[in-house]
Amino acid sequence: MLAPSRSSNSYIQNPSELGSGAKKGFDVAVDAAKKVENEAWKKTGNLTAKSGSQASIPQFVQKSVGNFRIVPDQQPQAAAMVKELQAFMEGKAPPTEFSEFLGQQSVTYIDEMRRTLLGYVRNASSINGDKAAAGKIYAGYMDWVSDTAAKGLLAGDTNGVKALREAIGATKEVRSLIKPTDPSGKSTVVARVFERIKGAETGEEVINSLLGAGGSKASFKVGGAAALKTYETLVKKYGGKLGEEAWNDVRLAYWIKLVSGKDGETLGPQALLGNIRSAMHNQKSVMETLYKPSEVRTIRKLVEALKVVNAPDPNPSGSGTVVRGIFPELAAQAAETQAKRELFSKHNVLMSRLYNSLAKTIRTPIVKPGSYVANRAKSQQITLRKSPSAGGYGSAIAGSSQEDR
Repeated sequence: MLAPSRSSNSYIQNPSELGSGAKKGFDVAVDAAKKVENEAWKKTGNLTAKSGSQASIPQFVQKSVGNFRIVPDQQPQAAAMVKELQAFMEGKAPPTEFSEFLGQQSVTYIDEMRRTLLGYVRNASSINGDKAAAGKIYAGYMDWVSDTAAKGLLAGDTNGVKALREAIGATKEVRSLIKPTDPSGKSTVVARVFERIKGAETGEEVINSLLGAGGSKASFKVGGAAALKTYETLVKKYGGKLGEEAWNDVRLAYWIKLVSGKDGETLGPQALLGNIRSAMHNQKSVMETLYKPSEVRTIRKLVEALKVVNAPDPNPSGSGTVVRGIFPELAAQAAETQAKRELFSKHNVLMSRLYNSLAKTIRTPIVKPGSYVANRAKSQQITLRKSPSAGGYGSAIAGSSQEDR
């Protein structure tokens, strides 16, 4: 099964349920990752920067902020962070109107300033870009901390310095998963996809953010496969059981997109074959990201079986009709034998169901004996025949696979 936690077929008619599961696992993973980062910083102790090293803070913040113009009335939290950093550089008390009244001292410790800046980021509003600007300032400060530690410009006990390096590593890992940036400091496609997931109000928005709204014939969006890989890493590492279920929901959602029509019903054999073959050609990297090699092999077997179902009649004449009268039963029996072999020898439930469905499809009469169409077939004239029905074929594959990922 692709998603063992989904015990019913309700998700086929309501795919938004899968999107909701994908978002829930994502949110849990993000919160857990941030918690790991914060716990790592708590172990750093009271580390300070050696005299004079704070002078390089502006260049790191400027690089992070880029061309973003900060106006105090429009981005108040970001502007307050700049004042905090200026006071930190000068060794002064926090710049508030009542600092002297409260007897507040200047911020001297590396982690104390980190927590102070993080508080501003959390309180910033997304209106007018305040939160975005605050995040860039925080990132610039963290880059300065990393550079200072690498140059040996920290003062404190040895264990604290070691813990700081570990905390910096934790921050880099979490940032690379949640808000990755390119070498120039700009948000990547992955980061933008995750922002859409974070702000999604419906399950469909989540699925479209990860898998796109196009069909199998369209090339996958640039950076889409990378977003899926990063999503998988994030939810599996930090999301626990919910993370595993979220990844399986995404895998199942992609499969349902392949095998279902716009009305939510399973496609017939011909359309199904076309969709899967298109996806394996146009979206190969996506399928290899979502499914194990063994699962991809199973899908390839499905393609070969669908080719048999969709094979054109090489001889539609009267003699061909006689031959077909003998062939279906032999082919159906062979399919049933293979179904048993797949189930009992290979424990492959998907392929077993598939071959049983093929046997049923093969035995379904294309035309009823004695009908007008059947009589015309006997007269040696070429007749158009209706494509075989999928029967129970689609339901046999829609939500099943032999392995969980």
